[in-house]
Amino acid sequence: NMSEKDYSFYYIDIGSVSSGMITFPSFPITFKEAPSRARKIIQNGDILMSSVRPNLKAFARFNSTNTKANFVASTGFAVLRSKKGTDIDYIYHSLFSSSIESQITSLVTGSNYPALNSTDIRKLKIHLPQSKTEQNKIASILNLTDEVIAQTKKLISKYQSIKLGLQQDLLTKGIDVTGNIRSRLTHKFVIKKGIEVPEDWHVNSLSHYSNLHNNLRRPISALERFNKKGIYPYYGATGIIDLLNEYRVEGKYVLIGEDGDHFLKFEKQEMTHLVDGKFNVSNHAHILSGKNGCQTEWIHYFFSHRDITFHLTRQGAGRFKLNKQALNNLPICIPSPEEQIRIIDFIETFNTQYNIETANLEKYQLLKTGLMQDLLTGKVRV
Repeated sequence: NMSEKDYSFYYIDIGSVSSGMITFPSFPITFKEAPSRARKIIQNGDILMSSVRPNLKAFARFNSTNTKANFVASTGFAVLRSKKGTDIDYIYHSLFSSSIESQITSLVTGSNYPALNSTDIRKLKIHLPQSKTEQNKIASILNLTDEVIAQTKKLISKYQSIKLGLQQDLLTKGIDVTGNIRSRLTHKFVIKKGIEVPEDWHVNSLSHYSNLHNNLRRPISALERFNKKGIYPYYGATGIIDLLNEYRVEGKYVLIGEDGDHFLKFEKQEMTHLVDGKFNVSNHAHILSGKNGCQTEWIHYFFSHRDITFHLTRQGAGRFKLNKQALNNLPICIPSPEEQIRIIDFIETFNTQYNIETANLEKYQLLKTGLMQDLLTGKVRV
């Protein structure tokens, strides 16, 4: 509970930093008086390199706008500072290269908590253009790719937040014929089976609005899968776990896990998967399709981020099971088929943009990997 102004020295502990740029006071930090034998004070631009578990690529740049405070690092860090004639940004990017990764792998000691000592760190070798101007240019290019990647991640996070917020409104209030989300100020809501919904919505058990196709499931051992590699997905409780050369299920279905700890992660992780095509399903996921005017897609979106832990049985610490009876008894609220389609189309508009940005992120990350390989080895000169 200490504040920034309590001390003139701040001690950055190893648990405070992950890869990337860190800026005080936005990053987690341990506030306490620096040890009496304080190490050299950290300066803006310095690289904090984790010497404990360095295989996790825990490298971060330090930057602080607080001119009154001084910062020292714990013994879990190596503090790297460029010498005259070298660009610190270039050094920073070099730390993420495959060359440094292989060197660290060969130097680390210990299995449970691998570490580098100061002598090992000094042994690390990087490719360095003699011209600092060329170093600057290479670093600028890689800085730009980092900025693009960071902005794309923010955009993805933004779309995800908007989508989750919209789904919460759309799946409980719906869209009226004018295209607006219903409000209690303008529309009538009623309680049906303990759930508040628009007056023309229906509430019933999932079994009333879905068919269960668990007869199509088939457990396939890892050894059998090894000998049947192909193009058809094999789904487990939380997603694809393998690709096989044969399929057992064909069509559009919703899959919802039968057991696991993923049920506790409903806010950030989708609980259901909408699959359309040829695929396989293990005995750890239920297979559903819609009926009685309920779209299969509606089941998927209605339960994708819904908390159903109340309906689960516990199999151990943090592990739950959604058995067939509990699945069939899950309450589901549905509007008319026409409104379902309007809502599904609205949600999928955001899904499309989210998927585009996710694909862009993958493209930018591959681009950066290629640029690093070319520019940090001298294969392509700048």
